[in-house]
Amino acid sequence: MNGNLKNCPSCGKLFIAQPKQKLCVDCFEKQREEEERIIRYVNTHKDAATLDKIVEGTGADPQVILRMIHESRFLQTDVEVSYPCESCGMLITRGRYCAGCMRDFKAGAERI
Repeated sequence: MNGNLKNCPSCGKLFIAQPKQKLCVDCFEKQREEEERIIRYVNTHKDAATLDKIVEGTGADPQVILRMIHESRFLQTDVEVSYPCESCGMLITRGRYCAGCMRDFKAGAERI
């Protein structure tokens, strides 16, 4: 047996996890379907490519969309999705922090 017996973090059901597999088959399929729905929405609503508008248009959990962004799942689209900087809230399209916060972090680290 190649996997470990684990509880699915989404539904709690026991499953045999394979390397890099974090969810049971059922939850993985639901996640895949939700991600496909989000991608379809972004592709057909290119003017609504902000986190808030995607949440509003799809009903998806913002954390799911943020995970997709951080996993580069929107690279297959020609749309840059905007989402808030984790420090100040300014809309960004890459990374976790805006350029201003990164400068502030760097300046603070240099003072140490």
